[in-house]
Amino acid sequence: KSDKAADNGGSNNTKKIICIHGWLDNLNSFLPVAEKLVTDRPSK
Repeated sequence: KSDKAADNGGSNNTKKIICIHGWLDNLNSFLPVAEKLVTDRPSK
């Protein structure tokens, strides 16, 4: 499968992050984490 959604135009200076949640959690559990990542490491 292609990584087009995470493609940064050919630069390999990125890190992929895998978030794993428990049975009672859902994707919304990661919204605060995603917001913090964007704040701390904005794209160039």
